[in-house]
Amino acid sequence: GYYAFGKNKIKSVGPASTRAAALQQAKQAKLKPPFTVLALPQNTVVTTCDSSEVVCPGNLPQQGNSIPPPPPGKSYYYLFINNPDLKKVDDVKGVPELTGSDLKLSGTRQDFDPTTNEPVVLMQFTGSGSHKFQQVTSEEYNRGHNRNGLPQHFAIVLDREIRSFPQIDPTKSDLAGGISGNAEISGIGSIGEAKDLALVLQTGALPVNFVQIERTDISATLGKDSLSEAKKAALIGLLLVAVFLLVLYRFLGLVAVIGLGIYAAFLYAAILLFNVTLTLPGFAGLILTIGVAADANVVVFERIKEEVRAGKSVRAAIAAGYAKGFHTIIDANVVTLITALVLFAVATAGVKGFALMLIIGTVISLVTAVAATRAMLGLLSGFAW
Repeated sequence: GYYAFGKNKIKSVGPASTRAAALQQAKQAKLKPPFTVLALPQNTVVTTCDSSEVVCPGNLPQQGNSIPPPPPGKSYYYLFINNPDLKKVDDVKGVPELTGSDLKLSGTRQDFDPTTNEPVVLMQFTGSGSHKFQQVTSEEYNRGHNRNGLPQHFAIVLDREIRSFPQIDPTKSDLAGGISGNAEISGIGSIGEAKDLALVLQTGALPVNFVQIERTDISATLGKDSLSEAKKAALIGLLLVAVFLLVLYRFLGLVAVIGLGIYAAFLYAAILLFNVTLTLPGFAGLILTIGVAADANVVVFERIKEEVRAGKSVRAAIAAGYAKGFHTIIDANVVTLITALVLFAVATAGVKGFALMLIIGTVISLVTAVAATRAMLGLLSGFAW
């Protein structure tokens, strides 16, 4: 197969059946030119080890066949055999000898050594996986023992990247027959490193087949322009609603605009807190919630005006207006929430963004309309206005 490497050989793509196909993959992956294309022997695969790893494979026995990781921005490349029909270890067929399917997801996790309290990673194998691992570790032990106790390693690889490089200690005679049953990786530097390694192993153990449900491709320029227009529409919508409230309700409208400002601040905080990625449908939902937030104020203000016309004092009118309008606001927002939840449950990915923003905005509008605006009016009603 053919592999294409980008500038300074930091990233690669492949394998491809032809040189032209490898170059096409490099362009699609947006690797930085100039490109370098290498033809590799059949049944081999390129793997990498970058600066995020603790150690990388080496070829110097005096260093234990391991070397420090490369500096940031650099990668080490290795050529590994990848042949499902090859036998290199007794009756274990295939190289690599073990894959994620040989692990049990439920028993593969980060834990702590009960003696030293150091972080470890536990690996639980299937029946066939346990047999394979025993054969492989026995071979590793014997090879290291025959090389004057030189530690032997095996690589844990995910997505053609070396994620860990554990070793078998050939000086421990109890490992001569290999490791049977389950296994434990120790000597890990930190809890974070142990959790990352456990996650890599769990990912490989997942019985997942990728099925593409939906795909939408747009150019980067079109996407940026669309988001810019959506932001502009949201600001214009907020401004128009504010002007409408000020013209129609005057002082009450000013209170409502301040409430909308509080609503906007809470909504922005919720977007940051829940790490929401705003898509175009999401912006549509956001703009709609501006109207939902204003609608709650309109309902209450109309009730207040009715009470004032009936001869009640300002303070009494505010209390009565909120008491009578509260159930209407709750009913309207609950209907909106139910609709948004149904959309979120059954819709495609794009519409889910719209539904999510509608849910968040509706909940926040309830808080600002019922609590914030009411508190401001209750405070201001004690003054002559």
